[in-house]
Amino acid sequence: MSLIYTISTATTGEPVPLVDLKRFLRVDFAEHDALITSLAKAARADVEMRTHRQLMKAVYNLYLDSFPGEIRIPLSPLISIGTIAYIDADGTSQTDLVEDTDYTVDTDMEPGRVYPVYGGAWPSTRSQRKAVTIPFTCGYSNSATVSTQQAAVPESLAAAIKLKTQLLYDQPEPKLAAMLEERYLALLGPETVPATEAAYSG
Repeated sequence: MSLIYTISTATTGEPVPLVDLKRFLRVDFAEHDALITSLAKAARADVEMRTHRQLMKAVYNLYLDSFPGEIRIPLSPLISIGTIAYIDADGTSQTDLVEDTDYTVDTDMEPGRVYPVYGGAWPSTRSQRKAVTIPFTCGYSNSATVSTQQAAVPESLAAAIKLKTQLLYDQPEPKLAAMLEERYLALLGPETVPATEAAYSG
């Protein structure tokens, strides 16, 4: 069974403000602002890829060929699940499943999980690709305010972004680069969530 997820609503900001990055890099001029911003985006993407996390709020769609017993959401932290859509055995599109009546959403676990209520079962679906669509929102804060979302990101992950940005910006000699990379990976280790079987399709 294939599990694919795609972006639906992208984040509107980055976890670490430019002013904080420049202070960390000891840069006090504006000529490199665009470069630092670009490198920080690459650093954030690497952090998210390695930890299987979404730092700033975003919405994705998870596609499945059928309902498994338990659905593990590929990015953490899970904030909420949207309206689940599926193609029933007769080929009709359905959106009749209700949270807490038909299924339970566990946002406390990482990765987050969705499963039928006790004694319940998922409905049958037509045998086809992407028969099930599950919208999910993830990130450290459900706020629409960028500064509030930034404040919710763990300090260790913000520090990792700064460190990776420094590596990309300074391009230190190999010995120092290896030492900084080791520190970077050490920051990510405790924050890494087990990977699911789902693959991102951009």
